Amino acid sequence: MIEIQNVTRDFKTDSASFRALSSINLKFQKGRFHTLLGPSGCGKTTLLRLIAGFETPTTGDILHNGRSILSLESHQRGFPMVFQSYALFPHMTVFENIAYGLRVRSTPSNDVRRHVEEIAEKLQLTEHLFKLPMQLSGGQQQRVALARSLILKPEVLLFDEPLSNLDSRLRVLLREEIRSLQIQNGFTAIYVTHDQEEAMSMSDHVVVMNHGCVMQTGSPEQIYFRPETEFVARFLGDVNILSPTWLSQISFSLKDLDFINSDPKNYSIAVRPEQIYLSTSENALKGRLLKKMFLGHRTRLTLSLHQQKLVADVPAQEATGLQTGMEIGFVFAPKETALVRPSQPDKTYDSILEPDL
Repeated sequence: MIEIQNVTRDFKTDSASFRALSSINLKFQKGRFHTLLGPSGCGKTTLLRLIAGFETPTTGDILHNGRSILSLESHQRGFPMVFQSYALFPHMTVFENIAYGLRVRSTPSNDVRRHVEEIAEKLQLTEHLFKLPMQLSGGQQQRVALARSLILKPEVLLFDEPLSNLDSRLRVLLREEIRSLQIQNGFTAIYVTHDQEEAMSMSDHVVVMNHGCVMQTGSPEQIYFRPETEFVARFLGDVNILSPTWLSQISFSLKDLDFINSDPKNYSIAVRPEQIYLSTSENALKGRLLKKMFLGHRTRLTLSLHQQKLVADVPAQEATGLQTGMEIGFVFAPKETALVRPSQPDKTYDSILEPDL
């Protein structure tokens, strides 16, 4: 397990200083896929570099299996990193790129060949072993970078936005491969991305960051359906943010939000588009249809009610025949909503530490 204890990282120049990370407390459980998610500049890559040993915390400690690793150089930690830019040696063949770490460890040549051939077969690189990196596609180069790290059989493997340079179809294929390899090999993955879909589809545990702070941690389902702040709700997909004042105009019962022991007047209510349903019931809310957008299996509707715009995603067949300007009945269930507090980017949020498994 890797534990981040009250870590702060400041960067200083002659004329200014900048706090990239503020009092970070996290636990990364062994054998799980953890993702650091947030917008550019939120501190996620800085945190990854601290774990790798490329940077040193201004304050705080980083532990691996209960022991501080701050005194260890990056090569002593045994946490290989897969970079966004592939970082392959251009003058070496694919075989030698993959074998590099084993060569450094003085592994016997016969063992090197056997291990390289095994990992190349897993990643469909066998026919490319004696090509140079420049002769490969971007996806193939990223596979080589992944193979070079996996061949060392690491306990912890770090990923710094490794798929951001690839086209969307290839990103989907490679993220499935990475997740599959992580499960098969049982290593701990710490993965940096700003892509919400990537984070939710790959992860056991997501850490949402903003302005150098941890905003929320949890499973993808917890983060998506139970966001704690408006920032997290908006960053993890589309959402309708509704004020208690507006809800009182439509006779929405705030007492039904019984999953939180706080005064709802201090919060807003987050409702995902897919949590709004069309209804012909007499008790349904009535909104004016402003816009209709066909998206394949679903149709996105923009509705207006009491000067509030609502976005609803409904099954495409249910939206057949609906025209802009029509009055439409809809409902949403209190139990499916989330109570969120206003985002405070200047506040340090202590992460919710997961229990040891």
